[in-house]
Amino acid sequence: MTWILLNWRSVLITLLFGLLVSVVSLMNYYRHSASDWQLQAEKQSALALSKQEIITGLQLRQQKLVMIDKTHMEALSEAESKNDDLRRQLASGARRMYLSAKCPVGGESTDTAARSLGDGTPFEITGNTRRNILNLRAGIIRDRAKLKYLQDYIREQCQ
Repeated sequence: MTWILLNWRSVLITLLFGLLVSVVSLMNYYRHSASDWQLQAEKQSALALSKQEIITGLQLRQQKLVMIDKTHMEALSEAESKNDDLRRQLASGARRMYLSAKCPVGGESTDTAARSLGDGTPFEITGNTRRNILNLRAGIIRDRAKLKYLQDYIREQCQ
């Protein structure tokens, strides 16, 4: 009977030792898992912070771009308004458009009508020529506004 008791005790000790080893192994597994999860959480947090900084930077750039757009659209609108005012004044006769030119000495022109005006004598521009000049002026205004906009865009967004 002592042999059974002794055998029973050794079985119990072996079972308890096995249980202790299992519990320690599980603790180590969960400790390592928790450490891995914490590392992953830190990486994800850093990634989220990085993405938030990128989004904030993009929003700031968009705000600057909106300000550039607003500034240049206002300037273009004002310039076009002035050109339209000039067009209306010319159409109503409140203003007149003159051109003054100098012919080169020993001019190549043999047209006596052109030479008869004299050097630097202003003459009035009317009709289609006036419209063409105003259209060219409007195109120049738009092109200058576009160039200024692009220069400001490059200065603000590309540096």
